[in-house]
Amino acid sequence: SSLMMAIRNRKPPPGLIFHTDRGVEYRAHEFQAVLDRHGMHASTNRPGCCTDNAEMESFFHTLKGELIKGRSFFGEM
Repeated sequence: SSLMMAIRNRKPPPGLIFHTDRGVEYRAHEFQAVLDRHGMHASTNRPGCCTDNAEMESFFHTLKGELIKGRSFFGEM
């Protein structure tokens, strides 16, 4: 998984806070067990409160709008 690859490559220190949305894949017991084994702490936003993660929501909105939909970050040249 990408989490295990990140752990192998980055070797995060114990106590790292892993912040995600409330997706079912991040709340699964297996995923939580991996975090526990590596000394990480899970963090999620409150249900229905998108302002808890406003900066990342804005970033991904921009990324999708400019890069994924074929526009450039640098504007027209």
